[in-house]
Order: sequence, then C-alpha cells, then structure tokens
Amino acid sequence: MFGRIVMAAILLAASTSAVMAETISKKNLRALSGMDRRLALLGAAEAGCKPSPLKVSIVTQPSNGSVEVKKGLSKPGALSECPALRVRVEAVIYRSNAGYSGSDTTVVRIEDPRGNVQIMQFEIDVKASDIAPM
Repeated sequence: MFGRIVMAAILLAASTSAVMAETISKKNLRALSGMDRRLALLGAAEAGCKPSPLKVSIVTQPSNGSVEVKKGLSKPGALSECPALRVRVEAVIYRSNAGYSGSDTTVVRIEDPRGNVQIMQFEIDVKASDIAPM
C-alpha cells in the first residue's frame, strides 16, 4: 500500500509488500473561477530511494471545468528520506469554466507499480475572481 500521501506535496510509496489494495480519500478545496488550481502533486519512491512511476488518470472530469495532469521532475530534497533523489511528479490541475461560481467535483485514480490504487475525490468550491483569465 502507499506509504503516505500529502496533498500538494509528494506521494511516497515505501512499502515492500506486494499486496494490492484500494483506498479512497476526499479533499475539499477552493478555487478562483477561470484560473488554474493545483489539486495535488504526486510522485513516488520506494524504500532504498528507488524511483517508482505512478499511473495517474482522471476518472471523472468536473461538470463545470476541466482537469489535466502535467508531468515534471521534483527538486532534489523533496523527499526527506531521499534528499538527493529527483522523482517524476504529476500535477493534477483544475480550471473552472470562465465565470462559473459554485461547487464542482472531480475524481482521480493513482496506481503504483504493485497495483495499489488510491482514489482521490476533490470537492471544489469555486468563487468568482476579480482577475480576468488569460
């Protein structure tokens, strides 16, 4: 199973178990209408500081906006257990429809190489923005 998860930080998979499991978590967030909002930044490493790729997919797109997954690399030191390691990270980014104000929901699925699955449901409270989207 996943070692631990911290929203907008790093997902650290440090388990040596081969048992597959599925867990579900919910997170309430706020966003400004028409502007990008990072919902999560996910990356993984196994015990011994070996990079471990994740499969991140959108299960349910929000009704009043869109979600995309952007890929990149972490900075060295992002994982305190592996200070020199840079891992592949995937940022889950939400953007509401321009002018939308209200609630929205999206669901993301994260799978590690062992088949463990984390389902994350995001409830997003969207407020009008004084800044015009670009």
